[in-house]
Amino acid sequence: MTDYPILELRQYTLYPGQRDVLISLFEDQFLAGQQSVGIRVDGQFRRVGHDDQFVWLRSFQTMEQRQEALSTFYSGAGWLPYRDRANATMIDSDNVLLLRPVQPEMALPTEVNRRTATGVVLIAVFPLDSTVSNDSLTSALTIREAFASAGAEHLGLYVTDDSPNTFPALPVRSDGPFWVFLERFEKMPDLTSGVSSAKATVLGLTENDGWQADGEYLVLQPTQRSGLE
Repeated sequence: MTDYPILELRQYTLYPGQRDVLISLFEDQFLAGQQSVGIRVDGQFRRVGHDDQFVWLRSFQTMEQRQEALSTFYSGAGWLPYRDRANATMIDSDNVLLLRPVQPEMALPTEVNRRTATGVVLIAVFPLDSTVSNDSLTSALTIREAFASAGAEHLGLYVTDDSPNTFPALPVRSDGPFWVFLERFEKMPDLTSGVSSAKATVLGLTENDGWQADGEYLVLQPTQRSGLE
């Protein structure tokens, strides 16, 4: 269980050669600024095999607290002096999923920022034909066990939150529902094995479960300061 159950999964597509520019700016300027207004930054990552993609996670206590924190940050000195430099690195920053834990105990743990600092992180995103039900949860736990069989440390299990976006200046996707698995592996070969096992498990689910085989697997390498307070 966590005091920060509202999670944003943010995927940015950047101009060629700009990822390290944005990461440096993010970690030198934006990390502390967001934390100072009550945003929990859970980790930032390079997407392996996609040199133009930067992925990061941040959490909020409530949707109302999200509105207040984002309004304060994006109107303040932590963002405005660097806004143009940051935006110049980005082709697209609107690939954002607003998420909530399937169950309270399946939220990212409080100390997740330390646990995303090492190893390799997998975020698996599955489109689903329905929201949370007993059948879909049973299937999700089966998929989770497939990751565990390869040595995964479970970090969180989320579904898209259809609450109104309390900060519309930053769009969020509305094409869900999606189920999102967050897993951590010590080594890349273990992650590769976990993905293979999960894909086989999803293919074995019945159509009535609502799972679609074309899930997206984000393989993520933590940046130098990912997970640091």
